[in-house]
Amino acid sequence: MSDLDWEIRPYEESDENSVTDLLITSFDTDAEANLVKWLRSGGDAVIELVAESEETILGYIMLSAMKHPEGTLGLAPIATDPKFERNGIASTLIESALALAAANDWKAVFVLGDLKFYDRFGFSAEAAEHFRSPYSGEHFGLAWLDDDVTLDGDRADYADAFAKLG
Repeated sequence: MSDLDWEIRPYEESDENSVTDLLITSFDTDAEANLVKWLRSGGDAVIELVAESEETILGYIMLSAMKHPEGTLGLAPIATDPKFERNGIASTLIESALALAAANDWKAVFVLGDLKFYDRFGFSAEAAEHFRSPYSGEHFGLAWLDDDVTLDGDRADYADAFAKLG
């Protein structure tokens, strides 16, 4: 950890350009920025948080509503400005977003990514393996937000915006 001073707060409309720039810088394409725009316009964005330092956006996360199973979210995208990686920004964004989702009675969150990173937040491929998805496999994980709930069905369908990615 460095001495960098930053805080997590909810995304605001005035953050749109900064978040778009961050996503393009973090991923080297506009695919994730487009995904965010499509998720917002489709009404699927549920939780959006930013990490900010001195009015500069250093990190961003979105959780969007899944089509199936009911009561679940998909984590994507998450980004940290490459100049500020290894400061705990992504981890704090994930922890904050998951806590907010749990507090709002969401059941579980799916993710596609390196589960060696995401497992510390409760994501596992084993939990997700019961759900058919185009993303199924070793990088497809599920984190339960409430151990006392079950999910109906055997499909994990992301919001329609994900299909636009190709």
